[in-house]
Amino acid sequence: MDFQKNLPCPNITTNDVYYRRQLNFVSFNIHILSNNQAVFYTYDESVAKKGANEECSMFNHFVYNILSPEVTEIAIFCDSCAGQNKNFTVIRFLHYLVTKKSRFNTIKVIFPIRGHSYLECDRDMSIVKQNSYIETPDDWREVLRNARVKPSPFEVIDCGIDFDFQNWTEYLSSIYPAKCPFATRPIRMLKISVENKPLIYHKPSYFGTYYSSPIEKLPPKKSKKKKPQNSSSGPLELQNCYSGKLSINAAKYRDLLHLTQFLENPEAKMFYQNLTPNDLPEDRNDEYIDDPPIDAGNSGEG
Repeated sequence: MDFQKNLPCPNITTNDVYYRRQLNFVSFNIHILSNNQAVFYTYDESVAKKGANEECSMFNHFVYNILSPEVTEIAIFCDSCAGQNKNFTVIRFLHYLVTKKSRFNTIKVIFPIRGHSYLECDRDMSIVKQNSYIETPDDWREVLRNARVKPSPFEVIDCGIDFDFQNWTEYLSSIYPAKCPFATRPIRMLKISVENKPLIYHKPSYFGTYYSSPIEKLPPKKSKKKKPQNSSSGPLELQNCYSGKLSINAAKYRDLLHLTQFLENPEAKMFYQNLTPNDLPEDRNDEYIDDPPIDAGNSGEG
């Protein structure tokens, strides 16, 4: 599994694109090695961010909606990006699937050596035509669906504002310790087993034996003081990360509005106009719209 390269939106043939910022189209790819099925979770930067909470939410959807329930053991190959894969939120989430939800018996995570690996997710992205003419995020989704025919087309999921991007970091912090009991940077392999629920196994190489570390939160010490009757114990409720669309950088919004003059689809123009900049004035008017570029061939000179 891997986050793919951010794709620009719109991706159109005009020189102004070189000088203007575009909307980021995000895709998270999960490739099933056993049958070569590939799933792309897609959204743009006005819907969600690109971090551990988003990855856990999409992987959770994959486990309970796409992966066969007969699968009880999995091996995950992913890169060592600390903000996305190799962090304590993802590690706790995988342990949660095994020990709390009893979804798997064993999960192994393998982190290939940086610069010496070529994951199937990279191969999936290499066949996507990245110079396609694109006006909206839906156009990128159509390109992904048509990028592969055999053994099966890519399955593309639109993670719109109705998709449950949940705050797993906050939720898991009420169940597990806040700090990882071992250094994650040198880790090459992780193993989580239902047979040893309180522990997580890890090793800094692909050979040798595993080291073990306790990962579950220790029970609180007994206190002579009586707790108030209205005090609550146990994990927090799992909350959504976002309550609506995210705002984007105001300068980027200005650039996007400038590029809408080159779009052919009126709905595409409306899509960008409906975005919200982070310092939107009360009167959204010509302040955010540039004059059209001067055509060098018709500048009035000569």
